[in-house]
Amino acid sequence: DNVSKSYTQTKIWERSKALAKTDVSVKKLSATQIWQSGLFYRLYLMEADGIPINFYEVAEMSLIEKKGIEHARSIKQSSKDRNARDFKHNYERWKMVLHP
Repeated sequence: DNVSKSYTQTKIWERSKALAKTDVSVKKLSATQIWQSGLFYRLYLMEADGIPINFYEVAEMSLIEKKGIEHARSIKQSSKDRNARDFKHNYERWKMVLHP
């Protein structure tokens, strides 16, 4: 649910912030980065199971979650296409770093 998700994101962010203060080599993580990494992990598991990933759906679902369905419907198709390309690019980078 949203309450436990928000609590978890806040705790991870606070720990990341505290660790970054003590070790300059550690990057602070934002709630969005944490959320996106969790999404990419779920996509990775789907891909491992042979389920094709539709980045257009992923981008649209992300937009709906962040801004609401009415806002998502009002976005131009070119922006949705760019969002899908960005998600795919970021997912490929995430995979390369964690699973070389």
